[in-house]
Amino acid sequence: MAEQKSNQGKRIKELLSQLGSKEENTQIEAIKSLRMHGNETAIEPLVQVLSKTTSENVKKEITELLNTIKSSKVPAEIAKCLVNEDYENVRQTLMVSIWSSGLDYRPYMSEIATASVQGELMEAIECITILENLEGGLDEEQIMDALVIFKSFLVDDKGADDPKNEIIKEIVMLLQHMNDTV
Repeated sequence: MAEQKSNQGKRIKELLSQLGSKEENTQIEAIKSLRMHGNETAIEPLVQVLSKTTSENVKKEITELLNTIKSSKVPAEIAKCLVNEDYENVRQTLMVSIWSSGLDYRPYMSEIATASVQGELMEAIECITILENLEGGLDEEQIMDALVIFKSFLVDDKGADDPKNEIIKEIVMLLQHMNDTV
């Protein structure tokens, strides 16, 4: 068992090295192999490449992998990337992966809320989609943590009349409704 884990670790290291290649085909092959042989340790390196690459093919492969991954250990890694300023240019893609993957992101509602207020209009829209697609709803603490983040944003923003603020207000109402039904 330990030897198998060691071999898997070596294989993942090798694939991550290939992921860092300048050759698009090598990167794509590494991404496809990570789909089969990877684990949650590959998430941040994949997000890092997604954030920096100019190759549409590489972006497509990584996005498809993130949207279809099924490991229960992935949400913690995606949540870390979501609030990392180095990856803000792929934040919307990460948020789409949250609702696309069907994984349980309820424990990471604070990170989702933070990304929504730090991001642009599209991140706020993705947040609504995430909330609407939650299986089993949120518990009171998760709701309250998110509400604090969203309400602080609205107060700090002094109620500017832009579309993002309107979406954030909708999110607050949705969370308050969820809280009423807990």
